[in-house]
Formats: sequence, C-alpha cells, structure tokens
Amino acid sequence: MTLAGSIGRQQLQEARLLAVAGKTSEAIAAYKKLFNGHPPQGDMAVEYWSVVSSDPAQRNQAIKALSALNQQYPSTQLRSKLAQLLLANGRREEGFKVLEQMARSRDGRSEASGLWYDQISSLPHRTVPCKHYNVTFPFLLMVITPIKHAANWRICSKNWQTQLFASELMRWLQ
Repeated sequence: MTLAGSIGRQQLQEARLLAVAGKTSEAIAAYKKLFNGHPPQGDMAVEYWSVVSSDPAQRNQAIKALSALNQQYPSTQLRSKLAQLLLANGRREEGFKVLEQMARSRDGRSEASGLWYDQISSLPHRTVPCKHYNVTFPFLLMVITPIKHAANWRICSKNWQTQLFASELMRWLQ
C-alpha cells in the first residue's frame, strides 16, 4: 500500500488513532496491513516501532529495531524514544549513552538535558554525591558547559571534577 493515495493516508490515520486510543494490538495490526506485513522504513519506522514498543511482549524487539535505526538514520525523535525505552526498562547505561548522543546535537541538547534531569530527579535525595557520579556529572557538564568544551573539562584532574560535581550537586539538592 502506498501512503500517497487517499486510501493509504486514511489507513495510516486509522492506525494512528488506534495507537493514541491505547489499542496497541489493533494499531500494530493496522500498521502491518498498511505496510503489507513488513516494518516501514525511514520516519515511519520510528512511528511504527514506537507503537510496537507499547506492547510489553514486543518491547525488546522494538528496542533492537530502534537501536539499529539509530545507527543508520539518527534523529532527535528516534533517540528520545530509544533513550526513554532503555531507561524505563532498566538499561540505564545504554539509555545514558543515547542521551549523550542527543546532547551532541544542537537539536537534541535541550530534550536530552530534560530527560537526563528527570532521571537525576528520581535518584534518592540527599545521597552521597559520588554515589551517582557517573549519572550526574555528565548531566552537569551538558548543562553548565557547551558540549564542545566538555572534552577540556574531562582533561582536568579527577579530584577537581569531583569537587565541582559535589558543589554543583549540593547546590542543586538544596
């Protein structure tokens, strides 16, 4: 089926409405029918796999597909969805790597910092700052300094970085 025709556009709209209504199984079936049983390519692939990820039984398959798309056709929308899925499914290290990728682009930096902040906000309050160093310090670098200068910050001594991290985090927690 082609999306150029009115029937294709109508079927796509129906699939989207089913997804928004929370009828995931029906939405996935509608997308499959629309694309003759094959996952779509390009921008439609991100939309399709985002819907598929709503089905817990197919979530890992969707994450794998979105990860592959991220390697071929990275975009802020794709990376945002992928990072959210990874973080929500206990794959924090992978999720933060995707957020770092997002933060390197001008278009993705703001959204990446928002998602990163949400993760930091969920950490237990008033914990020892160094306990979550690997999560919070890159976030602070992203927010405090432009990404192009982050490499210079990393060259500084670990002791200095820890002191900066501790002071910034304590200020944030107050």
